[in-house]
Amino acid sequence: MDRNKRRLASQLCAAVNDGDTRSVQLYLSKGASPNLVGSKGVAAIHLAVGKETEKNIRCLKMLLQNGADPNISSSEGLTPLHVAALWGCYQNLKLLLMNGGDPHIKDNEGNTPAHLAEQEDNRRCASLLQEYQSSSADSEEQDFPQFKYCKICFLYSCLSVNCSKRCFEIVASM
Repeated sequence: MDRNKRRLASQLCAAVNDGDTRSVQLYLSKGASPNLVGSKGVAAIHLAVGKETEKNIRCLKMLLQNGADPNISSSEGLTPLHVAALWGCYQNLKLLLMNGGDPHIKDNEGNTPAHLAEQEDNRRCASLLQEYQSSSADSEEQDFPQFKYCKICFLYSCLSVNCSKRCFEIVASM
């Protein structure tokens, strides 16, 4: 991997860790890979899901919009779902599930995200993961709707509905 890609990924991780949405967008536009696991053993998406501030949720949405893998493993085998479940970040957990996060993946110690949520007494997260696992066992298709992101305001909406701020219509008329 070339030095420039590693540098960009490192800068992206720092921006995500700080909740600096402008810098996150800048580094992504320069080609930073949201899926590169850096020297600290995590990718930018792992950092975004561990906090549930408004800025970090926006960072998470930007990363997902730019191809971040919700199932990428850290050096310890933790996926972003594991991290969100461990820290009790319910909204981030929902976003990851809606964007293809797999709750069945086990970390290096054999724990699923639901196991970690239960161990840390994060009941809402554990309940969401259990409901999701039982509903996905009943059908092969996910019960969560797929979402698209508005590149102007970074809100997301169901594929069947346009952005609530009508940004999609504004872009179409330009």
